[in-house]
Amino acid sequence: MSLLSLYARGRRKIAVALFFLSMLATGATAAALVMWGVGGALYGQLAELLGPGRYVVFGGSFSDADLLAAVQAVCSPGGYGVVHRPVKVRYVNGSVATFTAAFVPRGLMRGVEVLDAVALRHVAAVGDVVDVEVGGRWYQVRIAEVRDFTVFVPGLAADLYLDAELLGPARYDVLVVEKGNCGGARELEALFPRAQVFDADLVLTGVWSQLLAYLGATALVSASSIATAASLTYTAAALTLAASYKEFAVLRLLGLKRRSLVALMAALFLTPSAAGALVVLLASLSVEDVLGVSVRLYTAASAALVTAASALSLAPTLRKLYSLTPLEAIRAE
Repeated sequence: MSLLSLYARGRRKIAVALFFLSMLATGATAAALVMWGVGGALYGQLAELLGPGRYVVFGGSFSDADLLAAVQAVCSPGGYGVVHRPVKVRYVNGSVATFTAAFVPRGLMRGVEVLDAVALRHVAAVGDVVDVEVGGRWYQVRIAEVRDFTVFVPGLAADLYLDAELLGPARYDVLVVEKGNCGGARELEALFPRAQVFDADLVLTGVWSQLLAYLGATALVSASSIATAASLTYTAAALTLAASYKEFAVLRLLGLKRRSLVALMAALFLTPSAAGALVVLLASLSVEDVLGVSVRLYTAASAALVTAASALSLAPTLRKLYSLTPLEAIRAE
């Protein structure tokens, strides 16, 4: 029977506790990191679709005159309209699919030009050239940029983003108005009583506030779990050294090397922690990226952090054990 199995037999409950604490800490830390990444991705998408400092008016049919009236109502430097239409996309292999397209002013979104488009990944890949039917005419459109996802914003979210010039004159489904020096959402609501108006800044702030609340909760669980696991590792290792000090001293006297003693202690208390982190890491391999955020990468970082915290908590005991000499064995006896 090896020394490791001999010492591990009496510490099974501690090993199980460290294993599950490590799993919890790794999972909570990964969740916090993924949430932070997802929050940044969501904010980026919303900021591009909405743009800070804007009002969005939707739920109606608007003309150029309505856009001008909205701009004047808030003393805005400008605004634009968005038109949504179902379009047919014909691929090189001849298959045809129908998607929702948003027609936006040129330059509003990076990659949107007259015959260049922005698409979601399920529509096409970067560099693909597809035929798009707009108003009964077919155009060859090149996909200049692809997104992994889009945030759903009423009237602004779409599968495909095309230049408004392809559509020609049309009534708008959405008005996006820059904030001005006078007026606000109330003036726009009064101007369009049947439409809905929201402040982009309030939406962006609300998204971050909600995400930060969830992030704070997961971060608290993560920090508590890591601290508990590290504390248990330190306490268990210190008690083991105190209880088995004479045995370790005798082993040194009999010729057991320092490295072997340190490896024994490390295996007793780091193995359960590393195993718990590894289980969560292996489970993450089956999870796809969330909104473009790599779950596997963040889980790997979390596993490394939890294992490192356990190793640091074990360092004082390992240092003391490494300094143990055969002379202390004689004194201990």
